[in-house]
Amino acid sequence: MSTTHKIARITVHPVAYPEPNDCNATRYLTFVRVESADGAVGWGEAITQFPASTRATMALVSSWAEELIGKDPLQNIGIWHDIRKQTWWYSYRGGIAHFALSALDIALWDLKGKLTGQSLAQMIGQRDAGAAGKLRVLASTHAFHKDLDFEVERHARYVQDGYLGVKIGLGKRGEARLGYELERDVAFVRKLRATVGPDAWIMLDRGYALSWTLDETIRRVSAWQELGLKWIEEPFEPGDFEHFRKLRAHTSCMICDRLRCGACRRDHRRACDHQARRGGRPLVQQPRLVERGQHGCLHRPLGFDSLLPRAGTKTRAEPDAARARARSV
Repeated sequence: MSTTHKIARITVHPVAYPEPNDCNATRYLTFVRVESADGAVGWGEAITQFPASTRATMALVSSWAEELIGKDPLQNIGIWHDIRKQTWWYSYRGGIAHFALSALDIALWDLKGKLTGQSLAQMIGQRDAGAAGKLRVLASTHAFHKDLDFEVERHARYVQDGYLGVKIGLGKRGEARLGYELERDVAFVRKLRATVGPDAWIMLDRGYALSWTLDETIRRVSAWQELGLKWIEEPFEPGDFEHFRKLRAHTSCMICDRLRCGACRRDHRRACDHQARRGGRPLVQQPRLVERGQHGCLHRPLGFDSLLPRAGTKTRAEPDAARARARSV
């Protein structure tokens, strides 16, 4: 590849907006814009969620920008590793630094693709060389209406419109109150399955406001599993791997350990290795090659036991993906 391209400027753009998928609660994003000397532009994003974390992310990216001016954007992986080395003190096992690095990383991949005329799939390689290059997408939403029949119909429309299925957030804002009463929650999924048919994916995401015991979680997931639950996302807090292991022993659907930050990433690998040694199915860490929050994001289990933490991107995912391939996971 040519090394004639240079980074000319890097700017940071905070955005706050009312998120319609979360009862119009204010959502904070941080966009990073990287421009090359010849005018090509790459954009990256991190969902920084709160004002303070957004300001901190902006400050970090701005501080790195001074050192990146003049560097070759095609050497984006090297840039990523250089920043990781420089931030060892305040990015170890996660932290706000990873929001900043993720947004910058996405912007550099975007810029690299534009400079080389390649898509991300072409740059990183497709899993299946014979694939058509298209992925069906999943609708990632929250349930908020008190009338659960309304929520069943609303989510069924996503499937009717061609989505692979739905991932529904439980314990979120609004009046749905899903995730609090077992029988009511099971009845909702039963109606949803009857409406969307046998093939649509149904995935459920425990919200932070919910706190389930191990026994309750096993009963919930077992009941939902009988109705064709595809996966349960973060049924426990990140790092509670003993509960994850016990739930795994009682269920067969996918269990997603989303990892809201990188803090538990190493522990997640150990948990998966422990599961493999015992002959158990691994936990699945939620794939997000481009982090876009709860709205409009693509969720697709790629066959890896461990992919991306909440604030992480393709560059960080590749070592885990390689380990998964080596274990034929």
